[in-house]
Amino acid sequence: FFFSSRRRHTRFRNVTGVQTCALPIYRLLERLNGGGGDADDVATLKAISEQMNAKTLCALGSFAAAPQLGALRKFPEHFAAHAAGGCPLEAAHA
Repeated sequence: FFFSSRRRHTRFRNVTGVQTCALPIYRLLERLNGGGGDADDVATLKAISEQMNAKTLCALGSFAAAPQLGALRKFPEHFAAHAAGGCPLEAAHA
């Protein structure tokens, strides 16, 4: 989430193709983090990130998609918990 919000405001501001995809990724992550997301948001996040990684002509596109793809691959249960309205880290510390 941090990397996407950071890129949204800095480096990729002037790269139209990356910005077009990075903004929906940021919004999906924001909604999931806020507890308002669902399983469709996780699937959409994955689809957008994969498309961006595979089909972007600019190297910044794959760079912009990498954090989301890595997190989805390594922590799918964390995204599923957020899609269900909770956070496994908050539950573990409660």
